Amino acid sequence: MNRRITELYAKLYNRSPDWAKWSGMAALASNVVGVGMIASQQVNPHGLAEALFKGIAAKRNAPGFSFQSMFNFLGTGNWLVYEDLYHQLMAYRDGGIDRIVQLAMNGMIDGDQRDGFIQIDQGRLAGAQGLTEIWDGNQALLQFEQEETLQNVVYDLDRQFWTAFSSIFGTIMASPIPGHNQAFTGFVQPHLPAGTMPDLGEFGHRWDWIADETTPVAQRNGQFQFFRAWAANNNNIDVQRLLTIGYL
Repeated sequence: MNRRITELYAKLYNRSPDWAKWSGMAALASNVVGVGMIASQQVNPHGLAEALFKGIAAKRNAPGFSFQSMFNFLGTGNWLVYEDLYHQLMAYRDGGIDRIVQLAMNGMIDGDQRDGFIQIDQGRLAGAQGLTEIWDGNQALLQFEQEETLQNVVYDLDRQFWTAFSSIFGTIMASPIPGHNQAFTGFVQPHLPAGTMPDLGEFGHRWDWIADETTPVAQRNGQFQFFRAWAANNNNIDVQRLLTIGYL
């Protein structure tokens, strides 16, 4: 299912790279999620790795890690984001902004998501002058999925697990965006008060890694900014490459 979701995101981006920016970024992220799901099942055939990583978490005063939880949360989050937003993207592609507004009026999508699509649509209408608005609308969609969909049903469900996960993997957890090369802990730590440990389960920490909004605009180098630069030269994602060797 993860591979299918990744493929659908990539194909939508390839058909509409002018406006479906979120879908391209989501394809890259979904593929990395799939790699994590596979690793969580293959690394632990006899429970030895589980014991090792639980021991590491305990020493770092962050109990709560398990590979089964890792698999479950990654898979659940991937599916719920797909269920929420992919169909909205398809509705906009096929029915335009009128369809999105209608869905919002019927209570089927959130007002913040509607507003993101309105920004995208206004940017498209503006032609070459509307590129910034298109990107802003896509960022609004991205933020909603992180702050609402994922925060509520994945990260807040077991904060102890995510603290442990961040403690164990934060220094090696790579960004899914080609060329970004910024692991979670190394990127977020300098932006936090002394003594505060980066925690992927904290929306603010995670969003900093994604959008780097604590930094002046001209100096931001989060995932979103790197994807924007990457997309300027890549309006097509090679699906076969993505699903085999990836883009990292």
